[in-house]
Amino acid sequence: MEYDHGEQGLSTWVHKSQFLTTHQKSLRDSLINKQIAPKFHYLSYRQSQRWSKLHKAYSPVAIHSEGKRLYEKAFDYVTKLLADQECVEVTSLGCGAGNKDMILLEALLRTGNHISYLPSDISLPLVTQASLEANKLSRCKVLRGSIGDFLQAEDLNALVGQRKKDKSRVFLFLGMIPNMSPAHALAKLSHGLELGDILIISANLLGDQMDEHGLITQYDNPETKHWLECFWDDLDVPEDTWNWEFNLCNAAVQGINYLRVEVNALFNDDLDINYERNVIKVEARESVRTFFSNRFSSEAFTELVEKHSFKVKHVELLPDQSEGVWVLAKD
Repeated sequence: MEYDHGEQGLSTWVHKSQFLTTHQKSLRDSLINKQIAPKFHYLSYRQSQRWSKLHKAYSPVAIHSEGKRLYEKAFDYVTKLLADQECVEVTSLGCGAGNKDMILLEALLRTGNHISYLPSDISLPLVTQASLEANKLSRCKVLRGSIGDFLQAEDLNALVGQRKKDKSRVFLFLGMIPNMSPAHALAKLSHGLELGDILIISANLLGDQMDEHGLITQYDNPETKHWLECFWDDLDVPEDTWNWEFNLCNAAVQGINYLRVEVNALFNDDLDINYERNVIKVEARESVRTFFSNRFSSEAFTELVEKHSFKVKHVELLPDQSEGVWVLAKD
């Protein structure tokens, strides 16, 4: 399935992970398991608009005076690595609106590289926006974007296509790790990338001065609630049947400890949720995990990526260590 954006040469195709029947099964499973897959918060234009507003208000990189510079420094390092490469293909997994992607593309273009750009996300509105932004850059070839679920795709090639041997490849994985199983995501990336590929990955961190209250308030705020409410509203679940609950949980993966913020919908009474001829029962005082966000220390995240056969080439951290960017290569 393919969409034409109405701009010359710009189009988007849809991977089968986002076909209607697959989408419906995934949502049904999320409701039955009482754990909503994060992708269901980014699908519509309304969700995308609310998420963008939230990101501008609370994202460490958006509100920190050194936020943009964090990515500029990481991307400058990558441009030096690729200075002698004639052709570079940049693939953004979870591209969002492409704001950070544009910083990298502009830096690469200044070196004289021939650049192509492939945006990929589960959201058609966001892929469309990223494609249109990249199309404004002269000498940047915008490839056909893809709509698909990174975790449900058979492999990386199924989502973004086969490698072109005459091009160096850079993969962006920005803002994705916080809302995924970190081990699952890194294993999939490690399997899909090849020797010579560069992976740029970001992580939300605990911060050197972040206490439990400060961490929770990044999520327990009107903008986050307004964004997440879209999910329940689209299912016609009345707002007065549940309340938000915010928890900070200890978690571990492959022997590495981290924290996870969980945002739950705590239901007041028994409720039947009707979805595609299915009735999902929720009991009174039962919680449905609607959203979660992982937080690592910088040392723990470095240890985790190294467990997945990545070599750390470079790391940039915000001064308060609330966000970091890792430049990795397959080991």
